[in-house]
This record gives sequence, structure tokens and C-alpha cells, in this order.
Amino acid sequence: MSTQSSNSSARQRRMIFAALGGAGLLAVCLCFAVAVVAGVYYFWGRGETETQAAVEYILDASPRMLNPASGGTRLSVAQAILAEIVRPADTTLTAGLRVFGTGAVAQPCQDTSLIVPLAQANQSQIADNLFTVSAGSAADAALAEAMVNAIRDLAAMPGSPTLVVVTGGADSCNEQAGELIKAEAQRAGIQLQMFVVGFMVEEAEAEAVKGLIDESAGGAYVDAPDAETLRNVLT
Repeated sequence: MSTQSSNSSARQRRMIFAALGGAGLLAVCLCFAVAVVAGVYYFWGRGETETQAAVEYILDASPRMLNPASGGTRLSVAQAILAEIVRPADTTLTAGLRVFGTGAVAQPCQDTSLIVPLAQANQSQIADNLFTVSAGSAADAALAEAMVNAIRDLAAMPGSPTLVVVTGGADSCNEQAGELIKAEAQRAGIQLQMFVVGFMVEEAEAEAVKGLIDESAGGAYVDAPDAETLRNVLT
């Protein structure tokens, strides 16, 4: 009788130890699962931060932008609308502002300047600097040079950066403008999203800009014949 009781007690102890061991293993597995999920969310969150959106704006400030528009010149209207759109934009956005045709560079076909470097939450700086831009006097318009330089600016940005151009016409400096832009985009190795807006551009000039975009293999041209359309397009 005592032998049977001893065997029963031994079996009970083995069952208790087995249950405790199973519970411990389950706890370890649960901790591991929690750690994996936390790690996924951590690195996912980091990935979202690292692929944060970036955009560079280009504004044409060549003499053609002094042509009259409703409410001022093409340049003054474009400045006001772009500032209106940019200022309240998402402050997590990395943005910058480049211009061409201001006369800041002696050679007209190289006349482009990054007046607000790419940085996060600098929408107010871009909006304020837009109103400091004055049109130059040289007839040539270095649209392609500005776009090539903008691609270089954006080359270090992760994800798919965006280039937004407001121009009053085509490039007048290089017949291979589209090829130059395409080559620079390939060299930079970025998935560039490119939008070129022609503000009050004549039909022949618009066709030339469209040709440039087609040759550059990636991007869209949008015609904005008036201020309201420009505002809607940029919005």
C-alpha cells in the first residue's frame, strides 16, 4: 500500500513539474513574440521616418515672367500663389526652393540658385523668400539647368522625392535639355516624381516644354492658363 502511495506521489510531482515547465516555455514564447512585434513596429516606424517625403520647388524668374497677368505680373502672381500653397503645408515635409533667370549668375544659361536649401519644416522660410525673388534681364531661360541642379539637390533624399516646376516657357539654352535631365536622374539613382506647370505659356512654348518632359522620360506637364488654374494645380 505504501509503495502504491509513493508511486502516486512521484507521478503527481512529475505532472506538476511538467506543467510548470510547459508554463515557463509558454511564457518564454510569449516574451519572444512580444519582442518580435515590438521590433517590427520599431523598425517599421524608423523606415517611415527614413522615407519621409521631400519636394523641391523651382520658380522661373526670367524676364518673360514680367509679362502681365491678372493682378500683377506672371512672376508676382506665381509668387503669391506658391507662397499661399507652401506656407500651411505639412511641417514633416522636407522642402527647398530653387529659382532660375534672376541674373544672380553671370552666365544666363547657368543662372540658377538654390535660395532655400532642402530642410524639414521650412515652409515659412520658402514662402518668405519667394517674395525676395526679382526677375533678371537676360533673355535666355535656363530651365533645364535648374532642373538638373534640383535633381542633384534631391539625390540624397530617400524614397521618391518630388520636383515641382512653375515656368513661363521652355528652356532656351540647350537643344538636348530633355536628355540632360534624363541622364542626371539616372545618375542620381532616384525615383523622381516630376511635375512641370506652364503658367500662361503660349501654345508653341507649351509644346516645347512637353517635348522636354517626354525626352526626360518621367514626369508630367500641366498647363495653367490663369491664376485660378495655377492655384488648383499646385494644391
